[in-house]
Amino acid sequence: KGGSNGVGNGQQDDEGNVIATIRDVIVEYIRIRYGQPQSQVKADDDAFVKNKVAQIYVLLIQYGGYIDLWHLLTQILPPKVIAESEMYGQAIATGQTGVTGTSANIERLPDDVAERIASVDFFVRVCLAFDQEVASTLINRSAEASRLSARLKQSMRGGSQLPTNDTQSPMFLITTTLCAILSLIGSNPQILYSASSHIQIVGMGVEAIGQMALWAPMELIGHESLLALLICHVGELFAPKNVRGTAEVVNGSADLGAAVMDCMYQIISRGMDLTAKLHS
Repeated sequence: KGGSNGVGNGQQDDEGNVIATIRDVIVEYIRIRYGQPQSQVKADDDAFVKNKVAQIYVLLIQYGGYIDLWHLLTQILPPKVIAESEMYGQAIATGQTGVTGTSANIERLPDDVAERIASVDFFVRVCLAFDQEVASTLINRSAEASRLSARLKQSMRGGSQLPTNDTQSPMFLITTTLCAILSLIGSNPQILYSASSHIQIVGMGVEAIGQMALWAPMELIGHESLLALLICHVGELFAPKNVRGTAEVVNGSADLGAAVMDCMYQIISRGMDLTAKLHS
């Protein structure tokens, strides 16, 4: 019996070492491929590779217990995104309204964001992968996987406390970072329509918010600052002809408008007490 336990413990240790090694390799790959300025990266990964790396990253969060990887992920983001995220975080934590991002006063994407746009792209892909692998209720999961998902989502919210009172919770961090991305890249048409990749990043960010609306606290998803960033794109669904650019940009604009409408629908139709929803 003792020998059997010894073997079992040895196997657990081996598995833990393997997972830790995978974690180190993936983190280093992300740092090199997505955390460096574009001028220092020889070639960009295609969408398939980015999505697979994002999927592995989420699986490490889920099965490796590395929830701190959310905070680690923000360390590769451009300083301007982090600063904008902190601004929105302050607004959400204090209940401040009428907050507007800094991109309204600039005509082009800040240099540090433009140079490290791959890190921003990867961040939103991880958010989407998290829904696919962990949060979505539309995917059939085993009883154990469902329990693990529920525990992880609770940890993401900051335990039993509301994320609005826990600015260090992953859910708070994700929400404010998505606000920063939508603000810096999406709120100024001159920046948004300057590249199809900008529209794609904002569209993925909007989709991620719509997915989180199904389980994240309304104190975050329903905050006025975030809703304002979404509403400014609703008109693009109905008037893509006003968008100037390539066919890819024009079509992307219409897709973005549709994504925003879907996102708003998810927020509005959230199943919860109506009084709580109106006062959140």
